Amino acid sequence: MIGKARAILNSLLYLLLFVFCVAVAEVVFTLLGLPGFAPLGAAVVGVCALILIVKIKHGNLEESFSLRALTKKNFALIIAIAIPITILIQCTQFFFPSEFRADMPEFSLPYGLLSVISIAVTTPVIEEIFFRGFIFKNLSENFHPVTAIIISSLFFSGLHPDAVWAMMAMLISVFYSILFLKFKSLFAPVAAHMTSNIIAVVANVFLI
Repeated sequence: MIGKARAILNSLLYLLLFVFCVAVAEVVFTLLGLPGFAPLGAAVVGVCALILIVKIKHGNLEESFSLRALTKKNFALIIAIAIPITILIQCTQFFFPSEFRADMPEFSLPYGLLSVISIAVTTPVIEEIFFRGFIFKNLSENFHPVTAIIISSLFFSGLHPDAVWAMMAMLISVFYSILFLKFKSLFAPVAAHMTSNIIAVVANVFLI
């Protein structure tokens, strides 16, 4: 019981530290007159702080984050599974009135392009390093995998701005965690997360 409580507490502390680093970086970029770079820069600062902490604590980053290469077959399989699951989860927002639906940010060059890169590439890498490579792995050492999936997914959904995004994030986080367990590689949820975010950008900007 003490080990489980410590695992949850550690996860919360690292989550708060990550959010703090991101928030400070966003303020700094904004004060420097670079608000368009704030989300991307803040995310990079946050994950660098996390990697530094893990490096100091564990030493071996490859083992800590399960950085095992995927075969081309498995990579293609993950993409093929991620596409329909993402579309189904995206469709759940239509069960809510339009005023409650999640909106993507406006995209206009040059900052809009940076936002697209951040959402489609940088954010998936950063969030998977943190939530699957660190939070979920930390919890799974003390909890049953199903319990670890639920707790880490609740953490993941809590970082999203409204109820619709949080609900979709919860569902997709469960999917990413299952991929992480199945393939025992962080690259599995990263590939799925990138696919999901690209679909989300296209659906929310061009179709919805």
